[in-house]
Amino acid sequence: FDIYKKFNDKVIKNLNFSDQTFVLTDGRLPYPDNTFDFINSSQVLEHVEDKDLYYREAARVLKDDGICFFSFPHRLQIYDTHSRTFIIHWFPKYLRKILYDIFSKSGGETLNNYLFLSTLSFHKKISKKYFSIFRNISSQRLKNLDKNNYKGNLVLRKFAHKLMNIKF
Repeated sequence: FDIYKKFNDKVIKNLNFSDQTFVLTDGRLPYPDNTFDFINSSQVLEHVEDKDLYYREAARVLKDDGICFFSFPHRLQIYDTHSRTFIIHWFPKYLRKILYDIFSKSGGETLNNYLFLSTLSFHKKISKKYFSIFRNISSQRLKNLDKNNYKGNLVLRKFAHKLMNIKF
């Protein structure tokens, strides 16, 4: 909450947004049921502790024939862009804090308080409770390497791209 509040205040001040641009909630969305045709959640779910509430609220405000698109990093990826470290996010929380303190500029306390990575199977299980279709397009994204639009570690992305395109 404190990190979000500081970020929110800074964005509002520096970009001249109004106080109504961002809404700080307890996780429940301030919209009536069946409000939206489309929901795009990009790079948010890894910062949400109560993912069940997040999916439930998205399903509640989505119209019956609506579409949700959730894009997020997951726990089983090798490299974490938030901490800029490899595999540390695989460890239990108490070990992650120690390792983040050693290897990440952000520090373990900060990362443990705002980074809540989960596995794809975890997301699939929860989303199936609220939505009729769950489609994982991670492999498609890795197979289709677009060097012009990718802003991450291109060496890692090229390696993943080659692995995903090996014929078995």
